[in-house]
Amino acid sequence: PDTTEELASSVLDDEFVRTEGKRGLDLLYDMRSDSAKAVFQKIDQRYPEHPIGPFLQGLNLWWTIMLDLTNTDHDAAFFDLMNEVVDRSNALLEDNPDHFDALLFKAAAHGFKARLASNRHNWWKALRNGQRAIGPARRVATIAPSENGDYVFGKGLYDYYTAILEEEYPVVKTFTWMIPDGNRERGLRLLKRTVGEGYYVRTEALYYLTQVHYLYEEDYLASRRYVRRLRERHPGNPYFHNFEGRIYARWNRWEQAEEVFGEVVARCERDQPGYNVHMEEIARLYL
Repeated sequence: PDTTEELASSVLDDEFVRTEGKRGLDLLYDMRSDSAKAVFQKIDQRYPEHPIGPFLQGLNLWWTIMLDLTNTDHDAAFFDLMNEVVDRSNALLEDNPDHFDALLFKAAAHGFKARLASNRHNWWKALRNGQRAIGPARRVATIAPSENGDYVFGKGLYDYYTAILEEEYPVVKTFTWMIPDGNRERGLRLLKRTVGEGYYVRTEALYYLTQVHYLYEEDYLASRRYVRRLRERHPGNPYFHNFEGRIYARWNRWEQAEEVFGEVVARCERDQPGYNVHMEEIARLYL
């Protein structure tokens, strides 16, 4: 795009981005990282000043990180990509403070930075990035088309995790005065809406619903229901595969757990893409 007017409409509505973006995301969740990267590069080449390119590349790297959270080798590259998203977003916001995509991707980038920081127990960095995501996320929620389920995903995550933050992580109480209160029930409702109505982030919403019902709601029946939907959509994803076994284990359904983890080990021994050493270690630990 060459004009501000063209950039003012959401790139997510562009047919090229809808087609290629969905194809790239499916490749990503199916653990075909290199193929997904090539698709995302085509989108970045089409929109070289737009934040969508580095964001999608960062999402690709995010799932590489998720396959082995003990490995911090990719952290710096991930933060660099999210910083590029913020820089490109800020450049667009200078010309138009209500540039929808700039607000959306800026909020998402800070959200992912906060998430990785929390995984590394860097609570200050997590809270600061969460705080920086609030303004643009709220503005997106205000101006987004009400019928689009993708745009409520970030608000749902914010509402849920903020509501449980002090309860689950007492160490962060010192900092929580900086951020507005969340709402646990509303967060779940918005995530479920994304699953039902979303296009781009349906898989992410399913993943977070699986996780929060497993970790915080302790509703293993619901968690299994969501993880099965993930596995139907992406049967070759080892993270989702292991997660199903973890649900059965916490639920004390050890026969089902043994079967699932046995499948994971077998795929690791066959060197199936994505089924790495860390995924095998998790499965063997439970076995």
